[in-house]
Amino acid sequence: MLKPIKKESNRVADGRRYAARSIVLTNLSAIECYAYRREVEPVTDTETRNESVYVGAMVLSSQEEHATKYVDLGYAKMLFDRFTAGSIHNDADDLNIGEAVFNAQIEPFDIEFYESPRMMIRNEPDWTPKKGDIFALIIDQDTVKWLECVGVQGHNLQSDYGATYVLNYRDNLDHLEPFIDEEDLLKPQSNIFPLLYSELSYSNAPLFEVHENDPSDLSDNDVIVKKVKPVNAYDSQLQRNLALLSLHQMTTKTNSPFTFLEDDLRKITVSLEDQDTIVYFSDLPIHAVEANGGFIGYLPICIDNKAMVLKIDEDLANNKPVKISHEGQRVFDILPINYDPVRAMYIVVLMVNLAQKNDYQLMFDVGETHDFSLDLTNIQGV
Repeated sequence: MLKPIKKESNRVADGRRYAARSIVLTNLSAIECYAYRREVEPVTDTETRNESVYVGAMVLSSQEEHATKYVDLGYAKMLFDRFTAGSIHNDADDLNIGEAVFNAQIEPFDIEFYESPRMMIRNEPDWTPKKGDIFALIIDQDTVKWLECVGVQGHNLQSDYGATYVLNYRDNLDHLEPFIDEEDLLKPQSNIFPLLYSELSYSNAPLFEVHENDPSDLSDNDVIVKKVKPVNAYDSQLQRNLALLSLHQMTTKTNSPFTFLEDDLRKITVSLEDQDTIVYFSDLPIHAVEANGGFIGYLPICIDNKAMVLKIDEDLANNKPVKISHEGQRVFDILPINYDPVRAMYIVVLMVNLAQKNDYQLMFDVGETHDFSLDLTNIQGV
């Protein structure tokens, strides 16, 4: 089998590949994007598309196919070789792109390593950009630009060193997840409730304050979005969150179930009620810490309601306190460290009393308050 005589050549190439990836992922000019891949759907379940088309049609690419769908690939960062801006819209709400074709380096990354650049560089996802892939450039929370890869150019004879991608600007694809506007979510993912606590995974889909979480028969003005959401302390998406890390560390060091144990989460069902009430119930007793003749635990919740997040951001930026109280006592101060920039939300950890309903108030400096409850009436401690 043929192989390179000088191993140093491969080592140098590997180092240059790592350096090229590092430059893209750590560059302040790199733009975060979300990638999709176009797939051709088969005409019949028993045949591939190539088997069912007429002779000679196999030369067509997926661009000529009408029966296609887009599948998620994941997040990436894009670093343009050069970007030429164009004219500004009359109402100044957008900017035209000045060139039809431009080049960029693209490096995929796993969102779970977003807060650790070193881990993000080392852990390369199992996909690479290809011709035909669609990229949604996340300029800000309200602005997304869509690009399509139309070609790939290598840097040298060693193809794994790196590549430059040729991109075209294309029409909006904001009918795709996860960029659907809130008002278009007629049947939100919040309909998964009730469900086992162990199966709860964070989603940015809003939870609607309506009966059975179905706003499809209500006008936009009648739909109210819940202020708080339940969080699974063992959710793989959130394991780098400092609040959850502290909670797990306290549980491990003291060998006490300050938060519900992972096995106990399989016994608990989570549901939602009106007035921002999260209900936890179980037919079996749950391990908890005994205190004052009862049992206590610590539960994480998140606040990703856009209006609430902006209000908290504004108050913290002006050094105003944002606190949570329980029975008139201040039990938690929301701080900038509680903010998750990837998901634009705040995670807080609250002490709860088992076998009773726990009522809280989110309090702002101007006197504005928002009530919510964690109902553990049907959770017995052991």
